[in-house]
Amino acid sequence: MTMTAIYFTAPLIFSEPPEKDGDKTLPQRFSGVAYSGGLVPSWDGQQAIDLDSIEIDPDLPVLYQHDPESYIGVAQGAQNGRELTVSGTLFSDIDLQAQLIAQKSQRGAKWQLSIGLFDAMPEAHKDAVTVNGRSQPGPITILKGGIVREVSIVALGADRDTSTEFFSNNRGPLQMSTDPNDGARITELEAQITALTTRAEAAENALETERRTAREVALTALFRDLGHPCPDAAKPHYLALSAEAFSAIAAELRTMKRPPGAHLFAEQATGDLAADVAPTLNQTSIYSARRLA
Repeated sequence: MTMTAIYFTAPLIFSEPPEKDGDKTLPQRFSGVAYSGGLVPSWDGQQAIDLDSIEIDPDLPVLYQHDPESYIGVAQGAQNGRELTVSGTLFSDIDLQAQLIAQKSQRGAKWQLSIGLFDAMPEAHKDAVTVNGRSQPGPITILKGGIVREVSIVALGADRDTSTEFFSNNRGPLQMSTDPNDGARITELEAQITALTTRAEAAENALETERRTAREVALTALFRDLGHPCPDAAKPHYLALSAEAFSAIAAELRTMKRPPGAHLFAEQATGDLAADVAPTLNQTSIYSARRLA
């Protein structure tokens, strides 16, 4: 059998709000335990909600006395398998009914928080049953598969094991500043941000120039060791390499360089050979040595 709405209520406590310019601001924020997970008396016996089986709308309207035409705030709910907590905002700064609730709480009124559970399926148990991590005596009705669709502030409640606090939003609603010095301060901060950005860009450009100069020096040294200049077409590619990639390529190129033949330096022509000594270097031997190199 699909049920309509079942309401579980709990104590609602407003904390004392701070004073502002000699006047107490009205509470706007609230949070607390909306359902303790235990037994709640009803007209036909004891009931409990199986928290693991329910759904909670992500944005819960806060109503007065479950009246959908009295929309006085917004809230979010969460359950951890043992209790259901709610937190949100009361429209005490713009709604008359919300203002009255907040003002009466400051005079000592003890409001209650009530959740509306819709379309729950009842399960009757004659004996004891475990629900929400605790054993409950029978007979008892367990409500499963329902949806919490709204939270209400009411005068009377049933679940005495819960508590809820309302407190002031010290910042209040957002307002446009009327302080004439604020504009000058904003302009000053914007100028500081611009100056810092310019300095950061200049430092980055200087660092990039230094890196490029160091790479050009290293590139010149590499190709000097290789015995020939760097090709103009390849130079931009070497300059664009990361430091790690350039170091690896340079090391590899240096190992691939072949040393000259030792026989080319075995004798030195001095131009002062003895007449009876035949030169060992001639055009044929030089040409052959170059082909082997």
